[in-house]
Amino acid sequence: MNGNKKNFIVVHIKAVEGQEKNFLAFLQSEVLKSTFFLFFNDDIMGAIALNHFANMLSKEYAVDVKLQLVDEKAKFHDKALLDIVMQKVLYNPLLKN
Repeated sequence: MNGNKKNFIVVHIKAVEGQEKNFLAFLQSEVLKSTFFLFFNDDIMGAIALNHFANMLSKEYAVDVKLQLVDEKAKFHDKALLDIVMQKVLYNPLLKN
């Protein structure tokens, strides 16, 4: 393997400002010019969701995933955007089709 090639990706985790026990895990892709993220709670279901997110990325990119907690908090300046990521059943309309 080429010594310059990374065999891992880093998923950053930030607490959400003003939202106790809510976190954002994200991976920024320079190639796709996009960010993949998971909004999750600090509980057992959130831990399972984070594990699934990391496994999904690991399989997609065929690399290890390192989780890195960032001290800086995630800020949502637009309440509408925060409302969207906090919806309990965001995909519900898709289930009806």
